[in-house]
Amino acid sequence: MQQIPILDIRDLYLQFKAFGGTLKVLDGVNLKVWPREVIGVIGESGCGKTTTMKAVMKIHSQSNTKISKGEILFKDKDILKMKTEEIQQVRRTGISMIFQDPTAALCPIFTIGAHLRDVAKYSIGKEKFKREELNALIIDVLNKVMLPDPERILQNYPLQLSGGMRQRVCIAMNLINNNKNLLIADEPDTSLDVTIKEQILNLLSNLVHEQKLSLILISHALGSVRNIADRTYVMYAGSMIEVAETGELFSNPLHPYTQGLIAAVPKLIGGKMKGIDGSIPDYFRPSMGCRFHPRCKFRKSICEKEKPPFFVVNQEKKHEVSCWLFQK
Repeated sequence: MQQIPILDIRDLYLQFKAFGGTLKVLDGVNLKVWPREVIGVIGESGCGKTTTMKAVMKIHSQSNTKISKGEILFKDKDILKMKTEEIQQVRRTGISMIFQDPTAALCPIFTIGAHLRDVAKYSIGKEKFKREELNALIIDVLNKVMLPDPERILQNYPLQLSGGMRQRVCIAMNLINNNKNLLIADEPDTSLDVTIKEQILNLLSNLVHEQKLSLILISHALGSVRNIADRTYVMYAGSMIEVAETGELFSNPLHPYTQGLIAAVPKLIGGKMKGIDGSIPDYFRPSMGCRFHPRCKFRKSICEKEKPPFFVVNQEKKHEVSCWLFQK
C-alpha cells in the first residue's frame, strides 16, 4: 500500500477582510509532510507562515477570513470541509500546535496543574482516568519535558515560572495524548536565551523520535532548522518558493530570495551580513507575477506577468524551486 502524507496542503489561497479592502495573503501554498518527518519553514516575518498553520488548525476568525481555493488534507481528509465535531476530534487526537508566546498561551489565574488536567480531559476523555491516574500521567509528561520537581510545578501559576519553563509546559500540554500524529511548533524558541533555545529544540527533536511524530518547525533561527529538519520550505509573501532536503537547501540555495535570506545570517568569523533590499509586498495590492520580482536583481520580463511554477532541479535531493531562472 502506497504511503500518503500526514499533511498535504494543496494550492491554498487565503484572504482577510480588513478596513480599506481585502488582504490577499496566501497565494497558492503547497506543502507536504510525511509520517515521522521533520519539516522546517523559514522566511521573513509577515510571509504567511503562522497564517498557514492556523489554517491547518482551522482557528482563523470565520467572520473576516476567506479561503477562496485549495485543500488541506490530513490523513487524506480535507480539514476545510470538516464540521465542528470533526475538527475538534482532529485537534484532540491528530494535530497539536505550540504557539510563539508561552506567556500568552497560559492563563495567569489557573495553576499549571489545572491547565494540564483540563487538556488531558479534553484530549483523552473525562472517564478514561481517575484523578490519581490523571495526576500520574501529568507528572510523567512533565518529566518527559525535563521539568524539575513536577509535583511543585503543578501548584505554580504561569508567572511563577521562567520563559523556558513555560515553554516546556506548553510542549507538555501538546504531548499528553501520545497518539497524536503531527506537532506544529511556531517559533518555540522566540524570546528565549541561547542556552534555553538549544534545550527546547533538542527536547522537541528527541520527543519527535521517541513518540514517532511528524513535526513542522517554523523558525527565524536558520541554524536551528538546519540542525533538526529533514526537509525545509522557504516561504515568501504567501507562497512556498523553494523546497529541498535541508542539507541541500543550505549548501545550494537557488532562489534569489533564499540566497539573500541565508546571506543575511550574522557571521561570527569574517564576512559581513547582507540584507535584502526592499520589503514584502502590500497584501492589499500584491505584485503581479512573482511576488519577489520588485526586490530581485535577476528579474526578467516574465517575472512581472506570470507566477512561476515549481521546477524540479534535483530529484534525488527533492530540490524544487519556483523561479523562472530555472525554466528549462
